[in-house]
Amino acid sequence: LTGLVLGGFLPNGWDGVQAYYETTNQLDKLRVLGTPQVILSFGIPTVLAVVFAQAISQQGLQVAMAAKSERVIFKSMIVAAFLNGAFTIFTVAIGIAAASIPELQELGPKSAGPALIVNYLPDWLVIWLCAGFLGALLSTFATNVMAPATLFVKDIYVSVTTSQESEAQQAKKVRFMILVLGIIAIGVSFFLPPM
Repeated sequence: LTGLVLGGFLPNGWDGVQAYYETTNQLDKLRVLGTPQVILSFGIPTVLAVVFAQAISQQGLQVAMAAKSERVIFKSMIVAAFLNGAFTIFTVAIGIAAASIPELQELGPKSAGPALIVNYLPDWLVIWLCAGFLGALLSTFATNVMAPATLFVKDIYVSVTTSQESEAQQAKKVRFMILVLGIIAIGVSFFLPPM
């Protein structure tokens, strides 16, 4: 919806975005696959990382182990591929459009996209977008803290202490570890470089 609506709010529409990239001789940025260098430096490593790392990583397996069957995982992967693909296309479109507007270019690559959304879209759509982005962030963050917290309690704490705690007591420890990891993540975020 935002991708369709955005064209009507851009200064010169999507035609203006295409004209910008034509006049600056950057049409490769409008191609789906980009340049061969992008494929070599980003595409192939991403495919290899997903195929060989995600399939055996603890974070990826946490969700798969909770599924009823392999068929459920397969169906979920198809849905996830379409949703992530649509989300990626939309995010790239925002970045490409923002880079074509001179006053947004000055903000740099990190701030141009959000500034485009806030300054050019109606408030109701910005609210829906922020809710969608927050949902995506919470989902990713949940995976990143739930897996290590569960691994620490179930595989390290219980094994080392030979604890005979019930599942409910272990779940309380997992929740505590999630809180600790969340606080650590917030603390580290203050020291991230601006770009």
